[in-house]
Amino acid sequence: MHFPQITEMDNQGGNLLFFYIPVTDVVSIPISSGGSVLNDITLLQGAEWFLGYSTKDTLSLESEMITNEQGSYYQHAVKGFYPKPPPALIKYFDSIRHQKFILLVMDSNNRIRIIGSLAQPCSFTFSEITGSRAQDLPGVNFGFNCVNYNPCLFYYTNPFNQTVPAI
Repeated sequence: MHFPQITEMDNQGGNLLFFYIPVTDVVSIPISSGGSVLNDITLLQGAEWFLGYSTKDTLSLESEMITNEQGSYYQHAVKGFYPKPPPALIKYFDSIRHQKFILLVMDSNNRIRIIGSLAQPCSFTFSEITGSRAQDLPGVNFGFNCVNYNPCLFYYTNPFNQTVPAI
């Protein structure tokens, strides 16, 4: 198959924002059709997606296919940087390090991806950094990581109240 032709406006790099939720607050994720989820993810009553934050141009989504003698799987990682975190945020990050999550990431082309699944949710990690030079910004590198048998699914229901392109 030829790669589909795209216009320059549909080829913007980077990610805009992400939402995350403890996997224990997710009731179901609809079955995908052709790599896309077309219906709402069902949450427990009263549960809500939490908005994440990352410094501009530091939010990344990586999905690497790994192949070995047992077959193939995907290593998914969402990474970002939070500048000058207050003590309460560091305490919060430490409190969620053993929890599991599902994420939604919106890229600069308004496409939303689902990272993690009910059976294979993401774990959270973080590290505090301060540079050795005056211009280095102190902050926290954070990440959500999971291993999954499938690539990240596209999500065409829009919880962000943003524009999502038609399929």
